[in-house]
Amino acid sequence: MAVYVEKDGPVTVVTLSRPEVRNAVDRKTAEELSAAFRAFESDASARVAVLTGGQGHFCAGADLTKIADGMPNRVEPNGTAKKAATELARQIAVFPQICLRGDRLSAIEQFDQPFEKAMANEFKHGLASMAKEAGQGAARFAKGAGRHGEF
Repeated sequence: MAVYVEKDGPVTVVTLSRPEVRNAVDRKTAEELSAAFRAFESDASARVAVLTGGQGHFCAGADLTKIADGMPNRVEPNGTAKKAATELARQIAVFPQICLRGDRLSAIEQFDQPFEKAMANEFKHGLASMAKEAGQGAARFAKGAGRHGEF
């Protein structure tokens, strides 16, 4: 674990502990931090949280080596980015649009929402997508469409 939680009466101390990277935050650490603060929020006896870093460092920020490992998923030669982006856009355009637009709208609407409201919003958009296009999509899939990104 990269995040440790200590309770001292009404005070909750959340400590980052990744000394090998000066407490930089990767996805796993971010998930642990999120869980720690959700637990704090749901604890009626908790009044104040302190976020600190262990081993002499607070936090170096995002773990850029982890980000670099996953991004970008492609690099295009100079002068070809517009063409490549347009080709990718055409591929995306064949996907079920109600679902894609619902995902986009959900991401926009839930930006500053508490976790529970954001998840309820995502669920609402998912249900709308299912009601409008899931049955048709499932029927096409059963007939062989949709495999390997082909619609």
